[in-house]
This record gives sequence, C-alpha cells and structure tokens, in this order.
Amino acid sequence: MNTELDYWLEKLRHERWTLHGGPDLKRPEWLAAHYAWQDCADVVIIRSETSAVAFRTPTDENTDVLNPEYVTWVYGDDKSAVWVLRAALSLPRPGSQHESIQWMKAPPMCRISPEGRVPVTMRPLR
Repeated sequence: MNTELDYWLEKLRHERWTLHGGPDLKRPEWLAAHYAWQDCADVVIIRSETSAVAFRTPTDENTDVLNPEYVTWVYGDDKSAVWVLRAALSLPRPGSQHESIQWMKAPPMCRISPEGRVPVTMRPLR
C-alpha cells in the first residue's frame, strides 16, 4: 500500500475505529472499518488502493454494518481509496446541523456478504 493510504488507515486506528479484514487475514481481499455511534455507524470498505466506499448506516442490535439494508450517506471512488477515507473521517457527527441524511437502500458496493467473510474482527490497540 502507499504511504498516504497507510497514513489514513493509521488515522482510523488512532480514532478507535473497529477494523475487519477478510476472508483470509494473510492475504485479505478487503479491509473494512467502522465507527459505532449511538444509532448509526460510519463504515469504510476498501477493496484495493483504487476501489473503496464509505457510508453511514442506521443501526440497532441486529444490524450487520458490513451488509446493511439501508444507508443515509454514501461515497464511492474507483480511483482513490484515500479520498474515501478522508470523506469518512470528515463526516459531521450524527445529529449535528451539518449532517446530510438521504435515506436509501444500500447499494451493492456497501455490502460484504456473510459468505464472503470469516468472523474475524481486529480492534485497534489501546
């Protein structure tokens, strides 16, 4: 991975996002991260240095943040995962006056099917 992408991934870890990888941690096909708020989660899915998506999804105790039914914000880029990470990290806090909400069915790019992953979650170091 490139240095700029590494910087933004480290920023996710520093801000205590939960990291996921799979399906094989030795050679992951994707890396994802989510930050859980009270009623929603901000999620990033990186499939390569040039393909990534970020979104905000409403949550409850049954929500699978890596396979959401609905999203309220989404940004995807097939040229730069860095821009997706930057967008996710600059989202306004949920409930703030600057939050933009557009309730929509989650596009396929916002999903990693349960069959496409193993139950592996990597938490940031404290």
